[in-house]
Amino acid sequence: MGRAFGAGMGSGGICGALTGAYMLLGFKLHKEADQRQARYRTYDLVREFNERFKARHETIICRKPLAGVDLGTHSGRQEATDKKLFSIVCPVFVRDAAEILEDLLRRAQTA
Repeated sequence: MGRAFGAGMGSGGICGALTGAYMLLGFKLHKEADQRQARYRTYDLVREFNERFKARHETIICRKPLAGVDLGTHSGRQEATDKKLFSIVCPVFVRDAAEILEDLLRRAQTA
């Protein structure tokens, strides 16, 4: 289901690891009785997630750490593959997104 999130949703936009994390944050709060409050709590968590991720990497946009390569094109994806950007940059982003997400989910559970 989340395959389309990769490569910044195929266009170098917001990193797919972050997009997946946003979904999990929303899912964590979806059963709250007050849906409006749940939505606002989710927005707050996503904002904090982004701030913490930017503190580590200065961006949440996929194409920036991938040297501006256009991941929306076949030639751009090939360039990223040839430069090994997916194996150098992406695992670090996924790891850091998972660490931040784990902390936020733990806090959301106790809140």
